[in-house]
Formats: sequence, structure tokens, C-alpha cells
Amino acid sequence: MYPDKIKRLIIDGVVDGHSYRISGYETDIVDVEAIVESLFTYCHQAGAENCPLYDASVDRIRDRFYKVLKQVEESPVPIALAYTPVVITRKALLAQFFRAAYQPLKAFPTVAAVVHALETTNITALIALAPQISNPTTCSCSSDPTRDASQNEAFYAVECADSDPYTFDADIFARFYNTLSEVSPLFAPVWGGSWISCAGWRVRPAWRLTGPVAAPNGTAHPLLLLSTRWDPVTPLAQARRVHARFAGSALVVQESHGHCSISSPSLCTAKIVRKYFKEGVLPEEGTVCGVDELPFVGKVDAARVLSAEDEELSAALGRLSEDVVTFRRPMV
Repeated sequence: MYPDKIKRLIIDGVVDGHSYRISGYETDIVDVEAIVESLFTYCHQAGAENCPLYDASVDRIRDRFYKVLKQVEESPVPIALAYTPVVITRKALLAQFFRAAYQPLKAFPTVAAVVHALETTNITALIALAPQISNPTTCSCSSDPTRDASQNEAFYAVECADSDPYTFDADIFARFYNTLSEVSPLFAPVWGGSWISCAGWRVRPAWRLTGPVAAPNGTAHPLLLLSTRWDPVTPLAQARRVHARFAGSALVVQESHGHCSISSPSLCTAKIVRKYFKEGVLPEEGTVCGVDELPFVGKVDAARVLSAEDEELSAALGRLSEDVVTFRRPMV
């Protein structure tokens, strides 16, 4: 709205404002299936000592995962807990995997542990893992629901009011869901509920931007856009479209899976961010950054010796990755 007032602005995990405004949810998850595949690849790369699902090939790991998914679809697994029972269904398993797709480095080991516990019928392990599958599993009056979008409806109050109004129509939804299923067969049931949730939303803002979400003449200071190569909900394709609409902006692609660059610490990305904020300098067009650590595998270059400054920056990245709340739509 005010391109002349920009001094330093980074968008990490870029949403195409035009798709967002028309509730184009089917464009959001075009890369999430690739993140699923990455679990099988990283697991095989890491070996049996680092991944409980390790097998002789990526295909065998994939087959084991889908076999467990089929098993819980046909025979859900109950877990008896003191506060509330948990039933592991296909939906529960996929909802957990979808959340994990936001932060594979942090969450893929838990997904693998749950699948392994299910295929070996290890109830003791499933009881320990239950809080990672379903929440809440304990009674806690001190929990803070504002830190987890899945515990409140604030997300919809924002998203539905931002979008163009529409009402529920069964035929339109069927066409939308069919398209969504083609984009992501696994997660269409998880993501499709967002369209329903905003259908018929009555609370409208007094004013909203209806013009182009763009700055064809540039901003007072060029924007810096960051995107992982494979983001579950803000795909690189959307970042590229935004990059094209904001003249003079720069786009850095981080070779990783997950939502936003902080899902996988990268000194390369961090140095670009620091230089941009301190000096206002943009990276070269087409800049691509690698990451310092991979799910299951661990450090990419464990033998690399870092300077004291890089050590400090790397430690800060690790804390940031752990502490920043990943903002997700509530699971429907």
C-alpha cells in the first residue's frame, strides 16, 4: 500500500497476495508431496543408526510408510491415556505429517518413530509419542493457546476477512477438492477444510485493499524475498510471482524442505539477511543457498571449521529455529 515508505523489508515464506485474496488454496500445497518424498530419501541417506524406518532402498521405506497408513485406515489404533484417549487414524497420522512438513529437520524423526512404533505394534512407544500425534493429551491450565494457531480461530478471522466473500456451494467445492486432490492426494483432506471454513464468513472489514498487490515502479528500498525450494504452504512458484511484481526486489532460494528459511538453518541465508539489514545490500539475481543440516543426516559438513563470528551466528540460527512459532492453519 505504501511502497514509498519501505526501508528494509524481508518476506520469508512468500504468499502470492492475488491467490490469497481469491482463496486459491489449491496453489498453496503444490510442493508438499515432494516434502513427503524427502523423508524417505533422507532416511535412506542417514542409515539405520539415525532413522528407524531405514531399509535397503528409498522405495522400500516408502512402501512401509504407505502400508502403515493403509493399516490405520482399516484398523485405527487406540492408545489409552489418563487424561484423554488417542485414536491413531489415517487422518491423525497425515495431520501429524503435515505439521512435520513445516519443520522437517525438527519433526521428521518423530514421524519416523511413530510409523515404526505402529508397524512393530509398540504400544509403550506410542504412549510416549502420543503428545506428538494428538494435542492435548494432558490437562494443563498453564498452556498458552495464543502460541499455537491450531488452538484458536484467530487465523480464520484474519484470512476470511482478507479474502473475497463467497458462500458454500457443493458443486464448486467438489471441483475445488478434485483439483486439490490432484495437487496433493495425501493432504487434500487436511487443506480442503480451509475453503469450507471461510465460506459464508459474515464479518467483513470496513476497508480492504482491492488493487494489485504489487509495486511495478519499485519500493523506496528494494525488498528481499526468501523461499525454501520446497515449502509445504508457500511454494517457490508464489515467491517467483511476487518477485516479478515488485520491481528491484531480490529472491534467494534456499535448497531445503520446510516452511520459511528458518526451518533449516543456513549460514549462507543468514549472512545475506544480516548484510541486507545492516547495509541495505541485495544479493545477486539467482542466488541459491545451501543448508547446514539435513533431517536424520545431521551436519552437511561436520568437518568444516567456522570462525568465531560464524559460530555465534550458527548458534543464533539454531535457537531461532527452535523458538519461533510456526504459524499454521488449524487442522480440520
